[in-house]
Amino acid sequence: MDEVDFRDGGVLLSSDIPLVLPTKAVLSISSAILALFLTRGSFMSFFRTYWNSPVGPKTTHFWGPVANWGFVAAAMADLEKPPEMISRNMTSMMCVYSALCMRFAWMVRPRNYLLLGCHMSNETVQLFQLSRWARGQGYLQKKEDETPITPSP
Repeated sequence: MDEVDFRDGGVLLSSDIPLVLPTKAVLSISSAILALFLTRGSFMSFFRTYWNSPVGPKTTHFWGPVANWGFVAAAMADLEKPPEMISRNMTSMMCVYSALCMRFAWMVRPRNYLLLGCHMSNETVQLFQLSRWARGQGYLQKKEDETPITPSP
């Protein structure tokens, strides 16, 4: 391998891969990206547009879905619990609730993709919990053929 000499210093990107970039090159790349955002104002204009949008952080269209992620987190935490502790009624109602909220998130203008994603995740986890409950109760077991086997003569 050829020896690389950087008189201005260097940055070792990884200890496993002997790739060295000059410090000035790394600084010039990062400063070029920063300058692109600052001079054109694209980052600030994006942030300002999102902040003031109808689904931005100043509205309930943002904070409602953020709070609803708690349902998903609670259901994920319940995956470790035994199926006997799962409430059929509560899990079924959470499935209905998430289905209705998914429809709302899709039909409202502007569409609330954050709410839609939250309730799609919740619906998935709740349906899995409901299947765990049904399997624990014996509803999802394969039924064996109940006809008696008679020996043929």
